[in-house]
Amino acid sequence: MQPYVNSRDWFWADTAIFGGRTFWWVLIFYFTIVNSNNGSISLTQILMMVAVFLIPQLFWTPRNMSPIGFCFTELIFGGSYHVYTMMNLQAYDNSFCFSTLVLGFISTPKLMLLTAPVSVFLELIPVMFNAYSLQESFDGMVYATLLYGLGFCFNRIIQTNEKTKKLLNEIEVKNRKLSDYANEVEQITLLKERNRVARDLHDFLGHTLVSVATALDVAIKTVEKDPAGTKKRLAELRTVTKNGLDEIRRSIHHLSSEDQLSFLERMKQLIQELSACTETKMALTVFGNEVNMDNRMKEGMIRCFQESYTNAIKHGKASEIKVQIRYTDTCFEMKIYDNGIGGQNIKPGFGLTGMKKRVEDLGGTMEYQTTVDKGFDIVFQVPRKELKSDERN
Repeated sequence: MQPYVNSRDWFWADTAIFGGRTFWWVLIFYFTIVNSNNGSISLTQILMMVAVFLIPQLFWTPRNMSPIGFCFTELIFGGSYHVYTMMNLQAYDNSFCFSTLVLGFISTPKLMLLTAPVSVFLELIPVMFNAYSLQESFDGMVYATLLYGLGFCFNRIIQTNEKTKKLLNEIEVKNRKLSDYANEVEQITLLKERNRVARDLHDFLGHTLVSVATALDVAIKTVEKDPAGTKKRLAELRTVTKNGLDEIRRSIHHLSSEDQLSFLERMKQLIQELSACTETKMALTVFGNEVNMDNRMKEGMIRCFQESYTNAIKHGKASEIKVQIRYTDTCFEMKIYDNGIGGQNIKPGFGLTGMKKRVEDLGGTMEYQTTVDKGFDIVFQVPRKELKSDERN
C-alpha cells in the first residue's frame, strides 16, 4: 500500500468534482488562447498549464487516492501558476478558483490546517510585489475562503451520507441475521415444547390409563363379592382420574403444580391412591432426612416414578412394587423394584428414553437391570439442589 493513500472508496462525487476540474481547465486553456496576442501562446505557458492540470490529478484516481500528494502538488503547481498569472496581468486571476474548491473537498480535517491557510495566503503574494491593490487581494481571500469552505462542507456531506448508507447496509444485514436467528430459536423452542408435552403426556397419561385399567379389572372381579369395597375402590379411581386430568391441563398450559406438598408427601399420596384402587402391593422406604427440591427436580422425579409404575404394570405384569428413596450428603437416589416377568436385551422405548432425558436434564443418571422372571430394577441418582437438610416427619 502506498503511503498516505486514503482508505475510502471512490465516490460519485469524486467523478463529478474532477470532471468539473477538467472542464474548468479546458475553459482556461481556451480563453487563454482567445485572449492572447494573435491567438497564440508560448510553449512554456502551454507546458505550465498542462503540468498544473495533470500532475495533481495523478494523485487522485480510483486506484490511487492520496490527499497529501494531491494537495501538495496542487498548491505548488496550481498556486505558482496562479501567482505567476496575477503578477503578469496585475489583476485578479480566477484560474485557481476551482482548485481552491477541490482542495477543500480533498483535504482531511488534519490536512485542512495546512491547505486552508495556504490557499487564502496565496491571494496576498501579489500585494507584496505591488501587483494589485489590497482591496483586490482581500476580495480574492474572501472568494478563496468561501470556495474552500464549500468544497470542505460538500466532502463532509458526502462522507456522512456514504457512512450512513454503509451503516444502514450493515444494520440490514444484521437484521436479516437476527431474523434468521429468531426463526431458528422459535423452531428449536417449538420442538422442545412439543417434546416436553409429548413426554409429559406419555408419562402421566400412560400412568393414569394403566391405573384406571388395572383398577377396573379389580372392580370387575370384586363387584359381586365385595360391593362396598368395590365402591370405595371406584371412588379412589375417580380421584386418580381427576388428578390425571389436572396434570394434563397443567402440562398443556405449561403451568406449575399449585400444591405445596413436598416430594415425599406427593410420593406417599400417589402410592396410597394406587394401592387403594388396584391390587398392586406397594411399599415406600426412606433413608435420610428429606431435602427441599425445586419444582423442576420434584416434577421430574414424580414423572419418572409414574412411568416406572406404568412399565411395571403394563409390560412387567408386576403385582408388587417397592420404592426406596435415599438422601445422602451428595445426591438424591430413588430405586424402584418390581416382581414382574423381567426380560432380556430390552431396547429402550419412548418411556425409558424419556426418563433418561429427564434425569440427564437434572444433571443425574439412570441405570436399570433385569432378567427373565426376576423383575425390573431401575435406579435414579440426582445431585442435591440444596446442601442444607430440611427434616420432615
